Amino acid sequence: MTTRNQIAVLALAGLTAAAVRCASYKPIAVTTDPAAVSNCQKVDDLALRNDRSDDDPVKSLVEEARAKGANTLFYEPAPDGAMKHGVAYQCALPAEMQKPQP
Repeated sequence: MTTRNQIAVLALAGLTAAAVRCASYKPIAVTTDPAAVSNCQKVDDLALRNDRSDDDPVKSLVEEARAKGANTLFYEPAPDGAMKHGVAYQCALPAEMQKPQP
């Protein structure tokens, strides 16, 4: 295999991997309102892992919720502003989002 072909194969592999990652991306709703999740199914309690950076705890908890298969993250900020815990939920989509998109 020539160098040109090797580069083409690597480029194609990279594009394929990027497409797979985008296809598996799932948006996560984030709320601090308990009423917003009152009719949702609880998936799991979440806690920031020790190996995660606390620079953006909401982003870290969103990633945890996504990994659990949830579509909603509920959290209550602590009085001191720290946030280490959240709850992952699976909520029904609003009617307008359930319609097939053109």
